[in-house]
Amino acid sequence: MDIAIPEKTPVHSIVSGKVIKSERDVKG
Repeated sequence: MDIAIPEKTPVHSIVSGKVIKSERDVKG
């Protein structure tokens, strides 16, 4: 999963936030 690059993809910032939230939940 290469979605940890919000700096390079500002447009995906919103989507990344949702994905990061999910990842954070999984990582606990």
